[in-house]
Amino acid sequence: MLQASDELKAMVAAAQAAGAGLKGAADLAARTSAVVARETETARQALDAVTHARTPVEAMMAQSAWATGAATRAFETSLSFGAALMQTQAEVWAPIHAAATENAKRLRKR
Repeated sequence: MLQASDELKAMVAAAQAAGAGLKGAADLAARTSAVVARETETARQALDAVTHARTPVEAMMAQSAWATGAATRAFETSLSFGAALMQTQAEVWAPIHAAATENAKRLRKR
């Protein structure tokens, strides 16, 4: 168990890391905005391709290409966002983990 002063230091460090985590959240919001803009433009282009298709097959191919691309981009984006969230979580927990590890080492020496 952490001593009170160690707990306080760990919590202060975690709060500071959480502040850095807010920057990560702001970065994630900016990335989300970029994704929304990208997908809006891609959907507009796909709709244009479908409405200007000369045959039903061309329209189906344009719609299918958009749907396949959208699924791929959604998967890639979810992996990227998940990695960013995991990184932020690791940064916030690192000070607490370090304090607990040091405390465990100290207690083993007794």
